[in-house]
Amino acid sequence: MLFPKYGKNITKLALLAAICNMNPGFAEDDDAAPKTDDSRQGTVLINAAKQQVTGIKTLTLSPIQHQAEYETMGKVINIQPLLALRERYLTALAELNSAKARQQLAVAHLHRQQELYKHGIVPKRSLMDQETQGVSEQAGVAAGQAKVLAIANEALVNWGKTLADWALSKKSKVLEDFVLGKLQLLQITLPISESALADKTTIMIAASGDRTKAQPAIWVSSATLVDNTRQGLSYFFKSAAPGLTIGMKVTAWLPENGNRQNGFLIPESALIWYLDQVYVYTKTGTEAFSRRLLSHFAAATGGYFVSGDLTTGDEIVITGGPLLLSEELKQQIPDED
Repeated sequence: MLFPKYGKNITKLALLAAICNMNPGFAEDDDAAPKTDDSRQGTVLINAAKQQVTGIKTLTLSPIQHQAEYETMGKVINIQPLLALRERYLTALAELNSAKARQQLAVAHLHRQQELYKHGIVPKRSLMDQETQGVSEQAGVAAGQAKVLAIANEALVNWGKTLADWALSKKSKVLEDFVLGKLQLLQITLPISESALADKTTIMIAASGDRTKAQPAIWVSSATLVDNTRQGLSYFFKSAAPGLTIGMKVTAWLPENGNRQNGFLIPESALIWYLDQVYVYTKTGTEAFSRRLLSHFAAATGGYFVSGDLTTGDEIVITGGPLLLSEELKQQIPDED
């Protein structure tokens, strides 16, 4: 199977050898732990005093339920076109309100001219001019209404109902947060093999691609914009994760429907990378530690989720694992007469 790269946790054999030679906590002396034979491969004995000196720390495992996930990609969307639509809409709305006011004034003037004409105070020509003005103002109102509706429909088609509602409202706190940079809008595209997401789904995202550093992104709506680089259903999410900028690509982790697993969450510091495999050390006695191979694990918020390789109550080493591996390898070297 393929394993991810673990950055600073990747323990190279050469580094371990250096640690072995440099670390006074494991220097050979009269109290050194006995060397293991072949039947004890993967086990190292360290007395309590040296455990304290070298700072070995452990964690007793308690089971958790983990939501299985799949990975996809997305990007940070520029909302400037949406803001431009908002500006056009508010301008058109102001023009419509002005046209309505002129129409109401024209109606009032028409009623006045009709009364004056009825009493022979003004000529018919004056009345006809006012009627024409009223018709013109009514046409202006109709044109303004059509313009407002066209912009609203454009926002709905291009951005969907939720974002259109934010843009077309007179005051939107959410839209203000986007403008101020407190939130970023993301478009996440599913793999073509995946089914539609349930509404209100919360996902995890990271620009770095590191699942352990992922931040939540909150559902907004289905996306009407097309991501030309990927095929599949698209959705809009909002996120307050730091470091996101417009145009940035992000990795997203989405929950698999109904797929929950039992296992354990362990910190990244517990993982030991050795010979292209990943291990943890478990404390099997007061002075005994055994190296355990991990076959089923995945990055998760707060560390790594492990299933099938550990059991409830196991005491795993979370600080000092590389030193234990160094000592284990050291104990495997045969004595030279």
